[in-house]
Amino acid sequence: YAAVQAGIIRLLLRWFGEGGTAVFGLLCAGTAFALIPFIDNGMTVLALTPVAAMGGTLGPAMQGMMSRSLTPDRQGALQGVLSSTAALASVVSPLIMTSVFAAYTAPGRDPFPGAPFLVTREKQILSS
Repeated sequence: YAAVQAGIIRLLLRWFGEGGTAVFGLLCAGTAFALIPFIDNGMTVLALTPVAAMGGTLGPAMQGMMSRSLTPDRQGALQGVLSSTAALASVVSPLIMTSVFAAYTAPGRDPFPGAPFLVTREKQILSS
């Protein structure tokens, strides 16, 4: 993830532009969230890690597009909204995902511990 944030994103932005890089990040993250729940081998998850890390290109590309769409006097408001949204998500997401995990691993049912990844994938599709 650090390599993506430190340098790979610059190459992707040069090649694809912000919109293309955002789509690329969305596809990478979506692929990872769709496949990880069904993997039963640690080595396969490890092999999928670079794809998941490339999903980290989505946020900076989207932030760049949002920033360019606003006048300089509105940049602070945008950063405040983005920070507030991230803070809210960091509080709400664990509550939702642990509930999903508990529901899909409850005694008396076939356990599916990958359910939170699919919920994340569906939220990603709905927000796109």
